[in-house]
Amino acid sequence: MDQEKITRFFNEGNYWEALNYLKENSKQEKHILSDWYLGNVYFKLHQYSKALEHILNFISVKKKDPLNLNFLGEIYLEMNHYKKANEVFNEIIKIEPTNKAALLNLAKINLNIGNLEQSENFYKTIFENDQKNLSYIYSLSRINNEYLSDEILNKIEKKNLTYINQIYLKLILARKFELNKDYKKEIENLSEAHRIYLLNKEKALNQQFNFHSKLLPEFMDKLKSSKVNSFKGFKPIFITGLPRSGTTLVERIIVSGKKNIQSLGETDVFDKVFFSNQIIKNQKNILQSNFNFLIEKILNQYKEQGLNNQNDLFTDKSITNFLYIELINKIFPNAKFIYCSRNPLANIIGIFRSFLPRVYWSHSLEKIFSISELYLNRLNNLKKDNLKNLLIINLEDLTNDPINVSKNLYKFLNLDWSKKCLESNNKNLIIKTASNLQARNEIKKHDLDYIKSYSKILKELGFKNKLLI
Repeated sequence: MDQEKITRFFNEGNYWEALNYLKENSKQEKHILSDWYLGNVYFKLHQYSKALEHILNFISVKKKDPLNLNFLGEIYLEMNHYKKANEVFNEIIKIEPTNKAALLNLAKINLNIGNLEQSENFYKTIFENDQKNLSYIYSLSRINNEYLSDEILNKIEKKNLTYINQIYLKLILARKFELNKDYKKEIENLSEAHRIYLLNKEKALNQQFNFHSKLLPEFMDKLKSSKVNSFKGFKPIFITGLPRSGTTLVERIIVSGKKNIQSLGETDVFDKVFFSNQIIKNQKNILQSNFNFLIEKILNQYKEQGLNNQNDLFTDKSITNFLYIELINKIFPNAKFIYCSRNPLANIIGIFRSFLPRVYWSHSLEKIFSISELYLNRLNNLKKDNLKNLLIINLEDLTNDPINVSKNLYKFLNLDWSKKCLESNNKNLIIKTASNLQARNEIKKHDLDYIKSYSKILKELGFKNKLLI
């Protein structure tokens, strides 16, 4: 086995070539690392059940060390097997109590399921063993503002920082200025944090932005006249909209009612299938086929990420599903779409305040404005088409009048409404997004008075889009 060749495939993102090479090589000789590499390449291709099979084989042959177990736990997380992931990470802590990867995963798991005190304790343990890593202070500050005290901030070393610490120092300072209502300095520090992050992400940013703003819309236009076999047995609820538009809150309301509805969260199923199978690159063949290949991949991806075969009703709140509506409508004719909107400028500020590592366009104000306008124009076009399976929910309306707006939502979904859906104590809800903490609180009215200050700042920076400011 040529390990340098495999490493090159991984570095170049040629995962299918890596997979073909590993499969061919394993026919000729069984190398001790075959299962390890196959597990990793299947993980990159989002085929988590096969990744799980190979890593379990590797662990059985080698041993249960923290590195192998951490990867095993991460596979379980992607499959939405939180209980198994939690058990694996706790097993690592028994072997190596200060293992940072395991502690960090346990901190995130507890945050996602709403155990804030436990999450805080894990972050504190990591920070005590690595006090130079500012990302831990930032994570702790999201749970408790006490970690933004002058006493703590004054102790932070601000010179000769690593690339990561430069980013998190700016994010921490931005959060502090936000609390002090010094919005101009907040925007300055946020801008610098995002600028530093994009220093070695420019290629990924341009590829992702071009895919979502140009290539995918063009493909969807070509798709309109195509016939696609459908899954009529499923009744998925797609909750979509821009990041920070209220999608997490709406999902919480839907899955907290009397009906047992499986919450899949942000699956990114369609993005994963399109990217890993190079659908756009191979679109000529796809458009000329009967789409069976694509449909099978999409359904399998949902199952890979925990879709229960017994559930015909489930939620998916991936924000990019909005760009796949034409395809989703063909595959799932009984689907319902909830589009979440809010004050455009409040939405833009919310996105810029969040640090969304894999949403590369969210690290550029220019790109945030462009994507926001793209979503707004697309929504207006969908309104003209008068889609009967689309409901628009405004976040300000929802927080001002949660009872009537949620009743309208439940009526649209053909579900029985009860006040239970507005309660914030759903213990079974897993929230992986930046909206985690807000979505677990009581629903509060959104005050937009602060928007005037940001409008002035952004206009001074040259942003003058009348639709968004």
